[in-house]
Amino acid sequence: MALRKRILISEDDRNLAWMLKENIQSAGYTVDVVSDGEATLNRIAQGAYDLYLMDIMMPKLDGITVVERIRKDDPSTPIIFLSARAMDQDVLDGFKAGADDYVSKPFNVDELLWRVHVQLKRHGLEHAEALEEVDSVALGATMYHLHERLLVNGDLKTRFSKRENEIFKLLVQRKGKVTDRAFILSAIWHRTDEYVSKSLDVHLTHIRKYLKAHPQIQIENIHGLGYQLDVDHG
Repeated sequence: MALRKRILISEDDRNLAWMLKENIQSAGYTVDVVSDGEATLNRIAQGAYDLYLMDIMMPKLDGITVVERIRKDDPSTPIIFLSARAMDQDVLDGFKAGADDYVSKPFNVDELLWRVHVQLKRHGLEHAEALEEVDSVALGATMYHLHERLLVNGDLKTRFSKRENEIFKLLVQRKGKVTDRAFILSAIWHRTDEYVSKSLDVHLTHIRKYLKAHPQIQIENIHGLGYQLDVDHG
């Protein structure tokens, strides 16, 4: 059995830290929590972690200073800043210090969990999703060939573009479940800004157009939540 990945949360808001710990542990990780910058460095000195979730405004040492010190000896462990400071300069300062990602408070916990997964996977620390290990999936009477980016039903073949395939594959992975819009943006573009949000809309329009030839596969808009892929097996 693979060892559970270790995550250190540095957050001085006790209620937020507790909520994060509960959710991240439920997702299958081992979690420790500290409440100030000095305690963060002391805990790191006692043992290695696979990812850091770091508040910026902390007592004793702020998150920027802590990350700068971490990066002197450790250039690779992924670090995600959590901060209520969302001005462009604050975000830029975070990345300059050595952060891999920056999440503004308040945030969606599911999106944060996906960002954690993405960072661990990007750094070779997380197992690939189950669909990465298979070549095809049955969606009713249609076969979805992931690596060829094809939907095949008899003589009918529909090919996705690379980006369309990434989106469709993510929805298939979560078939029958609501997939948060921000979750998709973070997973595929690693950003959630307006530009990529519009790009997602364009790609979804293309995908739905293709699915008209495969009517048993439907992508529903779940108002205020996201999207859900369903398959009619009737």
